Amino acid sequence: MDIGVFTTRHLPALRELSLSFRWPHTVDDLAFALRTGRGYAALERGELIGSCFTWQFGDSVASLGLLLVRQDRQGQGLGRVLFRHAMKELSGRSVLLHATRMAASLYESEGFAVCGEVRQFHGVVASNGQPSGRCSTFDPDHEALADALSQADLGAVGYDRCSVLGPAIESGSLNVLGDAQTPAAIAVTRPFGRGSVIGPVLARTCEDAERLISDVALAHQGSFVRVDITDAFADTEWLNRLGLQEVDHVIAMANAPLPEGTGKLHRYALIGHAYG
Repeated sequence: MDIGVFTTRHLPALRELSLSFRWPHTVDDLAFALRTGRGYAALERGELIGSCFTWQFGDSVASLGLLLVRQDRQGQGLGRVLFRHAMKELSGRSVLLHATRMAASLYESEGFAVCGEVRQFHGVVASNGQPSGRCSTFDPDHEALADALSQADLGAVGYDRCSVLGPAIESGSLNVLGDAQTPAAIAVTRPFGRGSVIGPVLARTCEDAERLISDVALAHQGSFVRVDITDAFADTEWLNRLGLQEVDHVIAMANAPLPEGTGKLHRYALIGHAYG
């Protein structure tokens, strides 16, 4: 087995590997991950048997994800080998990842601790409501609004994620609750998997985040939508009424304290599991 740099030629094999875990990534989704980060490929006689990706944010923070090992090669320590290989690149950084409960013990043994929870909801949006009309959608080339989202995101999480956020904006649309100059909530909706993903979602309050997510979802009635919400939400019945059901629950973990956001808007939904 060799571990090398992941390239575009490995994308079709990674999609097949992700599908074996019932992950919905398309080749385009995985190409986005590669374009915004760095990947490592575990190869055996030229065949992909594992992967691990990293994304660096500024000088001190990173995220790690898409750690996959072919099911017939699990239990042999390959996941840990890939993980440690990727972590060498991130030495000295606070690293964020999202783990299944089954995988959490691996990361705990490598010095990671739980720092939150994320709940994935998805489904075909029900045709039983209408958007409130309080939200507006803008094209990704709205430069002033894209800059406002980037600054709001920096304030919400405490570190610069423009290396991922910029491409996410370019591939989707910008959603705003209230005044575009001083929004109560702001989000990105972009193509992902079988439909669209809403995230990140930044808002002043849970109520503002709920209003924005609901309006964006209702604008996609009859289509597949996904949102990965943080543990800031106590009530999720409103998501069920939209036709979105909880399908996964992962644990946010970090190997060192992450910066704290100090902005007026807070993070209520992720860009994606891999990016935070």
